[in-house]
Amino acid sequence: MKKVVFCMLLLCVFFKRSILAEIPFLGITKWDSTGEKALIILDEHNILLINKNGEKILELNLEEKLNCAEILPNGGGVVFSTEEGIWKVENDGQKKDKLTADPAKNISISPDGQEIIYTVIENINKNKIRVVNYVLNIEKKEKREVSSKEIFLPIQER
Repeated sequence: MKKVVFCMLLLCVFFKRSILAEIPFLGITKWDSTGEKALIILDEHNILLINKNGEKILELNLEEKLNCAEILPNGGGVVFSTEEGIWKVENDGQKKDKLTADPAKNISISPDGQEIIYTVIENINKNKIRVVNYVLNIEKKEKREVSSKEIFLPIQER
């Protein structure tokens, strides 16, 4: 891993690009709605929830690769997505609750913490994808499609 990061650093210096733009998830942070807790995405497998004094509340080390994560309103836990689906974890970290099997590319939680809107990208064929947005009720684990669009991709010849 150190060699990969070092090589990326050399390439970024050579091409005059920021190393931060080349490492996904590095240092993404988000406050809860009260300003009492913050979510830190350390890398593509690790999430940290801290209080405003910097004390650790929850640390998640995921086997699967993280797509995205959000802190629940009022610091009630974390919602995150992997290729295995969308999950909710309370602050104590004891229960990892699978909300849906959809591998969301991004998620946003409603201000009341009752629903999540998220995007799923489905491969239809080699030059066509479908982008679908769903709203999911967290408690009932019921989803409804709110929009979708098929997108044609240019075929890249090699």
